[in-house]
Amino acid sequence: MDTVHSSRDSKKSLLTLFFTKEKLFLAFLMNRCTKGAVRLVFDRLEKRLGTFDFNSLFEYILTDRGSEFGDPEALEKGIHGIQRSSIYYCDPMQSGQKGGIEQAHTLLRMILPKGSSFEFLTQWDVNLIVDHINPTPR
Repeated sequence: MDTVHSSRDSKKSLLTLFFTKEKLFLAFLMNRCTKGAVRLVFDRLEKRLGTFDFNSLFEYILTDRGSEFGDPEALEKGIHGIQRSSIYYCDPMQSGQKGGIEQAHTLLRMILPKGSSFEFLTQWDVNLIVDHINPTPR
């Protein structure tokens, strides 16, 4: 799990998730890059999938120590107070420990270059971008 930031004139960002075995890349548009916004994405996913399926898909999550991931208990505990996942952190300055997602970010940045604003994006647009990235051989 990681985030991709928009230009400085936009507060929007993308929460990205990458399944290493399946090589599946997911991205969710957030209005702000905060702990609460990440929790909101998790809560929405859990509501759609159900707690059991959420736990099955996101049992273990590896991320960096970004401030938006600074409250692991809020992310690990679900909407019904049940443990829905376990959050683990990479070692500092070791982005290679989550190299698959970094590679997906490189492909994402071909479509949304660094410095571009995400203000015009909708989740539908993000889904379309991800749909183009996922079948790309890596």
